[in-house]
Amino acid sequence: MKRKIYREDIVKAGIELMHLHGYAATGIKDITDKVKIPKGSFYNHFKSKEEFGLEVIDFYMLRAVAHLTKMLHDKKIKPLKRIKLALESDVSYQKNMNEYKLGCMLGNFCQELGDVDDAFNKAISNGFSEMRSGYQNCVQEAIDNKDIYSEYNSGELGDYILNGWQGALLRMKAERNTKSLELFIKVLFDKILV
Repeated sequence: MKRKIYREDIVKAGIELMHLHGYAATGIKDITDKVKIPKGSFYNHFKSKEEFGLEVIDFYMLRAVAHLTKMLHDKKIKPLKRIKLALESDVSYQKNMNEYKLGCMLGNFCQELGDVDDAFNKAISNGFSEMRSGYQNCVQEAIDNKDIYSEYNSGELGDYILNGWQGALLRMKAERNTKSLELFIKVLFDKILV
């Protein structure tokens, strides 16, 4: 009996491979081998690798970024604690995954494709905007609650958190440890969000 090939199975395999190895280093054959389908089955679902890569980003957004957004919008927890829990959750995830090689898939794709492909640039930028918005909303809530006093507005602080975290993730990948992530969290909560 012939096995039914689901588009989502192919996308999940693509996320796993592209997150670890990158877009360019992951070939269609790598993906079809992982799902155990013939190469032609891939093209029954996707016109091109670019279309597939954009769908991988969309699916990643639905999983990873949606998880972050959900954590940052949990009103049962104080806003600064939500940010800290979200960042610490990522530290834990990175420690347990592929020897610190993953980082953020949006950040990885940005380095690889953000300045060479307009469609990828737009998808990545939208993802970063959604992440920034989650941080910004928490910071604004903390400002409104008088939990922090800052000369910077919530948008600037949201950008700072996103930008600093992405940089710390890059360094984590280079050094193969989470020291940069842990230092970012320490400085953020000891010196910035006070």
